[in-house]
Amino acid sequence: MSDLYDPWYEHPCLVLDTETTGLDLQDRVVQLGLARFEQGKLVDSWSTLVWAGIEIPQQATDIHGISTADIADAPPWSAAIPKIVSMSRGAHVAAYNEAFDKRMFFAEMSRVRVDMQSLPLPIFQSSNRWIDPLIWIRSIDRFEKGAGRHKLVKVCERRGIVLGKAHDAVSDAVAAGEVLWSMRHEIGDMTVTELLRQQQLLSDAQERQFAAWRSRQPPKGVGR
Repeated sequence: MSDLYDPWYEHPCLVLDTETTGLDLQDRVVQLGLARFEQGKLVDSWSTLVWAGIEIPQQATDIHGISTADIADAPPWSAAIPKIVSMSRGAHVAAYNEAFDKRMFFAEMSRVRVDMQSLPLPIFQSSNRWIDPLIWIRSIDRFEKGAGRHKLVKVCERRGIVLGKAHDAVSDAVAAGEVLWSMRHEIGDMTVTELLRQQQLLSDAQERQFAAWRSRQPPKGVGR
């Protein structure tokens, strides 16, 4: 790992994205995408389909285009671990809406018989925080209006970033990394430690705002 006092954007960063069978913890990852950035430049990217062991619901296929037939011959999650190891060495981890991808990542890791102590890398330590471009874009682009304004595809449109294919894991990972890099001047020259501390403060504030908004909504079935 490079000097911890360097600005966050000078550190290598591995951006991770998953496509899944659904949004609940019991759901499974069907595609993993990784994109490694070094000083803002994409130096490596990789993607794999993953055999989930369960049927992919049609509503999930409608989003990411991956069907049960597509993953019938895909490798299990465990087969992706060597690539995760090689691409994450010396890098901080990021994900767009990291709370979801991190949860799905560790759910899959818990299903394989791997000694986490034998994988002494930050990505395999659940207590380590990941950088989340979504939290930062909500703060920096907070005056943007419109439904879905913070969705990755909308953010890419505003910032002139090419998103190869929305809801393709590696395309989303690459785009999320480019979104993060595009905010380097707006975020500033803070260290990774300070960035993560500020990110947590922003996340807590945003959650309070969401909670206040939800409390003002009428119960379902009330009103028009």
